[in-house]
Amino acid sequence: MESIRYSPKKADVWSAGVLLLSMLCGAAFLPGVLGWEGSEEASPKLAYDVRKLLTEEERLAQCIAKHGVRIDADLEQLLCAMLRNNVPMRWTASQVMISSALS
Repeated sequence: MESIRYSPKKADVWSAGVLLLSMLCGAAFLPGVLGWEGSEEASPKLAYDVRKLLTEEERLAQCIAKHGVRIDADLEQLLCAMLRNNVPMRWTASQVMISSALS
């Protein structure tokens, strides 16, 4: 993994995105998609698996649709923008708040 400068505000947006994903798709969504068995110990592999899934925004949208979850296009855009691996391209909290998905 490449070294990325830590940005607490962008990390908060990421965390909120994970919570939103769990609310929309269920708490078992990520473990199910990633094939994690039971409750796993924290490890670099778990972070790698999540990053791999979220490398391409279309992949997340495909996984959501594949699991029968239907979400509005604006909400899908918001979710993908909050969960971008590319930290400088990840939305800020201000961008999230003015998103058309929340209006």
